[in-house]
Amino acid sequence: MMITIPEYPQYVQRARNGNCYLRYKNTPRVKIEGAFDSRESRANYDRLITQAVAAAARADAIHETRAPIKKKSHPGDPLTIDAAVRGFLADTAFQDRVSAGTQLNYARMFRAICRYDAGEGRLGTAPVVSLTREHVKRMIGKVVPARSSKIFIACLRGLMKHCVEELKLFKEEDDPTLGFKLPEKTKRQKAAQKEGLKAWPAEHVAMFRECWAERCEERTALELIRWSGGACIDVMQFGWKNFETDANGNVNLIYKREKTLVQATNPYWPELKAYLEAAYGANWKGPFLRRQPRNAPWATVDNDEFSAWFVRACRKAGLPKGYGAHGLRKFYLTERAEMGASVTDLMAFGGWDDPSMAIHYVRLADQKKAAARALEAEARTRQLA
Repeated sequence: MMITIPEYPQYVQRARNGNCYLRYKNTPRVKIEGAFDSRESRANYDRLITQAVAAAARADAIHETRAPIKKKSHPGDPLTIDAAVRGFLADTAFQDRVSAGTQLNYARMFRAICRYDAGEGRLGTAPVVSLTREHVKRMIGKVVPARSSKIFIACLRGLMKHCVEELKLFKEEDDPTLGFKLPEKTKRQKAAQKEGLKAWPAEHVAMFRECWAERCEERTALELIRWSGGACIDVMQFGWKNFETDANGNVNLIYKREKTLVQATNPYWPELKAYLEAAYGANWKGPFLRRQPRNAPWATVDNDEFSAWFVRACRKAGLPKGYGAHGLRKFYLTERAEMGASVTDLMAFGGWDDPSMAIHYVRLADQKKAAARALEAEARTRQLA
């Protein structure tokens, strides 16, 4: 129970334990350091009340410039961006056109767009027809990181196309994203984007295995990604159903990637075979990875949760920041390329129908092989000399 102190100025309260607090209007309550009615506490009060008055004034100024947020819509009201986004994401044509993982990325991007405050209130409450090119320009690099600007524009273009073709809200020439071009990236930015996340070195795999004992969820996730190159959204669904025997009697790990909708085929590597048979056995039902302690399968919608869970396991194992599940996938594909896999082989392993990424891995592997050959040639030359 709080008791107002009559001796102190207004907005000061004193708790039964003797602590004093300043609560000015709607600003958060702040503790006043120092003994009650001491010189120190009064000096702190003067400082805190000045800060609180300034904070309240700023809040009042922002409140006056913001448009009121409508709680309910009425017939005849202009369609808001919030409502347009809900309709676009629920559109069967959109859902059939893109994978489940892409739908999640779009939904995440639209949440950031609708939360954006351009100084006139939350953008999601504004009518769709009020969105301008100036809004789009201001959101680049603010709503999402600059590296995601291409995805951001793709989301907005999809929404505007839905508003033009399906909702008939405005004409195509009034689309604020029509002909919109992103700023040209520098060579350094292009190189960093192409490089992507860091591939694991072999010692990081050893560190992870040392930390996480066999047959635990974290260790199983590592082994599945390490020997399949699968992404999080794919690996969380792996079970015995993904292993098939071909006409030659060879067992392969086969799955369709959620991102590309292309089938990936990998050998059933002996190391993975030994681990899964020891950890699960032939009678295991359902996916290998089950969310503990509820013992429930990881759902597709929990892709981000799974990725964050694996990153926490990496941190606990002592891996530096910047290493996660996708870096382990890159380690697997890099290893295959260095072992002599061709572009076609890597396309099958990685689940790609476009050879560009496979060519990238093969080129990096060839560079390392060229350096090794140069060293061997130099050694032979010195021996002959």
